[in-house]
Amino acid sequence: MFIGYFTERPYQDRNSGYFGAAGRDITDLAMSNGSYDSRLGADLYNRYLDEKVYAEEMGFDGVMLNEHHSTPFCMGGVVN
Repeated sequence: MFIGYFTERPYQDRNSGYFGAAGRDITDLAMSNGSYDSRLGADLYNRYLDEKVYAEEMGFDGVMLNEHHSTPFCMGGVVN
């Protein structure tokens, strides 16, 4: 049996105006760079990397990464 770990590494900032009560859909390239908090983004990105390392330490057989470029629900491109 293969047991893997998967996450989309989303940008999570309720103050950005793009989630929940914003009342609009989010599509590729729809989120302005002006809505991005670089400090929060760096903290989230480091958290997601730490999660992958922890999954490996816990014995997961693989780590899967999505590849949704330029969307707030994926903060990283995947190198093929």
